[in-house]
Amino acid sequence: MALTQSKSPLSQPAPPAWEGDRMLHIYIWDYCQKRNFHHAAQAFTSEAGVPPDQQVPIDAPQGLLF
Repeated sequence: MALTQSKSPLSQPAPPAWEGDRMLHIYIWDYCQKRNFHHAAQAFTSEAGVPPDQQVPIDAPQGLLF
């Protein structure tokens, strides 16, 4: 009778990290753009590292944060 080895939870690859901070930054930038806060959006782009051509997953007309 052969014994099967069970994998310990530590040997499994880690699940991908949730990118909550990155998504929040994208939606803040999107909100600023859609509310015509262009200077704030530009400053946020450089400080938070959001690419200016970033597409948002949920494209609400006034910005998801509205």
